Amino acid sequence: MSNEINGEILASLTSEELRDDLGVINLKHRRELLTAIKSIGGMKKGEDTLPEHGRILDHLSNVRTFHSWVRVGVQLLAFALVSLRLFPTWRENRNLITGCSLYYSCVGAFAILYGLARYALVVKWIEESGVKTPKYHPDKIGVAVMLVLVLVATALTLYVITLDATPAGP
Repeated sequence: MSNEINGEILASLTSEELRDDLGVINLKHRRELLTAIKSIGGMKKGEDTLPEHGRILDHLSNVRTFHSWVRVGVQLLAFALVSLRLFPTWRENRNLITGCSLYYSCVGAFAILYGLARYALVVKWIEESGVKTPKYHPDKIGVAVMLVLVLVATALTLYVITLDATPAGP
C-alpha cells in the first residue's frame, strides 16, 4: 500500500473517506478540509499569493522612478561641474557663472534627496494599501517644483550663453 497523495487523489476525497479512512471524526473538520481542498483545486497552475494586487510591480515601478530622480540629480551636478570648467576664468562674469553652478548643484542635490524621500513614502503607501484601500497619490507638487527649478536653470544657462554672444565694449 502506498502512502503517496497527489493532487488527483486529494481532489477526489469524500467526507466518508475522510471519516472512515483518515479518521477525521468531527463533521466541521471534514467540511473545512473539503473546502480547503476545493480551493486548492481551483487554483491555476503556477499561481501563488505573491503578486497581491500588483504589489511587486508597484515596487519595481517605484524603484524606476527613484532611479530617474537620481539620474536628474546627477546630471544637474555634472552640468554644474561642466559649467565651472568650460567657461574661462578670465571672464568678468565669473561670479555669475559660479552662482549658476551653485544653483545647479543645489537643484541636483534637491532632486536626489526628494527622490529618496518620495521613494520611502511610496514604499510605505504600497505596504499599507490593499486592493480595496489604495493609498497611492500621484506626485503633482514634486513634479511642478522640479519643473520650475529646471526652467529657472534653463533661463540662467541661456542668459550666460547670451553673455558670450554680446560683443565686448570698446
